[in-house]
Amino acid sequence: MIPATLLSQRFLLLGQGVWAEMLWGNLLDRLVQQATLLVIKLLIVAGAYLVGSVLGGILAVALDRWVFRKRMPEAGRQLCSLIGGVLMALLAVLFLLGSGGDGLWGGGGGSGEGQGEGTASPYVAPSGNRPSAPQETREIPSPTAPEPPPPREVSAVLRVTVLAGKAVREAGRFYVLDDDPNPRTFSEITEAILQRRSRTQERLTVQILFPVDPNLAPPPNDPKVTRLTEWVRQEAGLDVAFPSRPR
Repeated sequence: MIPATLLSQRFLLLGQGVWAEMLWGNLLDRLVQQATLLVIKLLIVAGAYLVGSVLGGILAVALDRWVFRKRMPEAGRQLCSLIGGVLMALLAVLFLLGSGGDGLWGGGGGSGEGQGEGTASPYVAPSGNRPSAPQETREIPSPTAPEPPPPREVSAVLRVTVLAGKAVREAGRFYVLDDDPNPRTFSEITEAILQRRSRTQERLTVQILFPVDPNLAPPPNDPKVTRLTEWVRQEAGLDVAFPSRPR
């Protein structure tokens, strides 16, 4: 009976022999393939050279007939054929070998039967780890400026006319309330405004008017005008309006 160790060694040697035979077979096939491709490429380059030589000769004849109007020397024709052949051969070489690789036209040499060792296969992420599709971004409307509140309607108006110049009959009496012909002092006009405010439940607005005659009206920055305006706004807490000014 053959020992187990000897039997395993024989199987190991047999496997190594089979592997070596397969390796040499693949290497020979590879060399035959490369040699065949090289021969085909050289034939293509040679054919391109021949075509270029013929075209160069035709170009020389055309130059003789339509350009120089005389027969070109034989050396010139041979030079044209040589240049045409070399140019066509270079174009063929660039076309065949420009992209590299083992294929006939410079591409990859794979036969399309599968991927060899070391060839990276495209990675497909699992369904749970696949990146989610980009969500559509919603345009956030820009905040619009708030509309200004509508102007308040005046419910109650108190008219005060400010006098100046010859219209002032007594010292300190610069203010006329509504249609009252008697001018009042500052203290009197402020007291009248407060009394009117206390008697009405409506919103009160004080209109400061001026005489039509500019000689009888103070300028807008006159202390009589500014003092009354500040008091109405700050002390009385009422609105002030200037419907007309002296011209």
